[in-house]
Amino acid sequence: MPAHSRRNRDVLDLAYGMGFYSRHFAKAGARKVLGIDIFNAMVASVAPPGP
Repeated sequence: MPAHSRRNRDVLDLAYGMGFYSRHFAKAGARKVLGIDIFNAMVASVAPPGP
């Protein structure tokens, strides 16, 4: 996907593991990135700390 077509898009990253592609799309200008993984440990290792 060309870089210009990633901007201002919503991205759903399924089976995102360590979040490599989620970070890539966020840095490329995606409006919103949601990563989902079946393994809670993967989600917890990448998710930002809560308030």
